Amino acid sequence: MRGRLEEIYESDVIHFWGDFTHMARHLNVTAKRLRRIGAAADVEAGLAQCYANLFLSEAPDEVLNKVVVFGETISFNNLSSYADDA
Repeated sequence: MRGRLEEIYESDVIHFWGDFTHMARHLNVTAKRLRRIGAAADVEAGLAQCYANLFLSEAPDEVLNKVVVFGETISFNNLSSYADDA
């Protein structure tokens, strides 16, 4: 999906099958991997990419209205998954 979000936004339906990709642990591991392979300057930039690609955080509402997510692992996220210790 990286680098192709505009093309994906034009789809009739955007379907996430298996929402493990939305689990906080998976997002953190993926962000670290993006940094390690040089696809992100740091973990924060990797997380921004994850949110843009997996949560469509930068997508307009008309795109979000076309999203279907199948699965329930997102229920494993909790407040501490998103808390900023600082």
